[in-house]
Amino acid sequence: MDNKSSNKQGIILVIFILLVGIGVIVYNRIDVDGKIRNEKKKEKIVINNDTNYNLRLIKEVNKNENKNYLISPYSIKVALNMLAEGANNETREEILNLVGDSSNKITPIKYRINDANAIFIKNKYEMLIEKEFINNIKQDYNGDVLLDEFKNPSVINNWVKKQTYDMIPNLLDDIDEEFVLGLANAIAIDVEWNSKFDCYSTKKKEFNKIDKTTMNVSMMSNLYENDAQYILNNKYKGVILPYAPYNKKGKKDYDVNEHLEFVGIIPNSDVNSFVNNLDDNFLKNIDKETKKVSSKVKLLLSIPSFSYDYSLEGFKDVLKNLGVKKAFSSDEADFSKIITDEIRKKNNIDNIYVDQAIHKTHIELNESGTKAAAVTFFGVETIGYAPNKEEPKIVEIKFDKPFFYIIRDSINKEILFFGVVYEPDVYKERKCD
Repeated sequence: MDNKSSNKQGIILVIFILLVGIGVIVYNRIDVDGKIRNEKKKEKIVINNDTNYNLRLIKEVNKNENKNYLISPYSIKVALNMLAEGANNETREEILNLVGDSSNKITPIKYRINDANAIFIKNKYEMLIEKEFINNIKQDYNGDVLLDEFKNPSVINNWVKKQTYDMIPNLLDDIDEEFVLGLANAIAIDVEWNSKFDCYSTKKKEFNKIDKTTMNVSMMSNLYENDAQYILNNKYKGVILPYAPYNKKGKKDYDVNEHLEFVGIIPNSDVNSFVNNLDDNFLKNIDKETKKVSSKVKLLLSIPSFSYDYSLEGFKDVLKNLGVKKAFSSDEADFSKIITDEIRKKNNIDNIYVDQAIHKTHIELNESGTKAAAVTFFGVETIGYAPNKEEPKIVEIKFDKPFFYIIRDSINKEILFFGVVYEPDVYKERKCD
């Protein structure tokens, strides 16, 4: 079947924007070189004053959930910016209005942090795709360009597998015959706690569930007199725990200021309503209210280990509610920076638009470190194409009821992951090395 007749029958143009964020615990060593990603963007169009993308996204997802969930605001933001590279006019404006200023970037660290991008192009459609669009992905995102027949998804799956350190080995089971172009971004982190939890201190404890029942969990505990901060006020309790700092060669280096950190918050009220009512200043106030532990004031922390998978089935509706609407409209979407209107008409291809939006994640947190993963999928279709002798004060914080957490950059506060734990792992005896 030639291109023209195939188009007349209604070629489906599928643009896969596959974005994967993954964190690997310390005992899973990785030998992958990170590359500095240039996230220079075109001009930003902001229609309103509410530019707090992170909170808008978090609250939109949270309002419909009452179970464990995890999202990656950073991953979704990168995916949307890549999508915006191919969008024009109001379609582009809506996307950039949501993501706002995206100047922050992840600093690559060998073995520890990876940030990779790619564009996948089906051979026979290579000449139809706008060269400027391809160059923007190559230059602004340092994206790999991969050409293939794409009779199966092996090229995409192999790239994703490599960039996610084998944690997502098979992202796609098959690929549509009418696949034309794909975009992918992968982030990966491999970090361990700066002060690890002692496995022998992990005990079976009760956790108070939202339905007023209890469950037995593996409650980790640690006593901090450094390497931690805590928050105590009349609305919530919280901790900020640093992950170990690494130099660009992936070695621990305590002369390096930048690192990732875990922020855990346990509200005095219901966690769902607390998150729903967060205001734009919340994230800034976290850092203003923290107190550092010391030899005079120690922190006794108890937090359960947890792991779970999450799928954001209503991702498309989430983005629509946040203002990204035209991209999903077969009539109004404008992706003429991918394929121009002139080329579409010449090849008898109808308008292209985003038809699918999928976001899936995975998280594991234990005594050694944290493992987190996020996959975002967009499908675009066309109808046609010094020791102190005083007795120290001990502040005790127990995460023994539903709480939420953030994994972020310690310097620019870029949020890589945000999640809520309603039910940790059920207690199971473990052997300590």
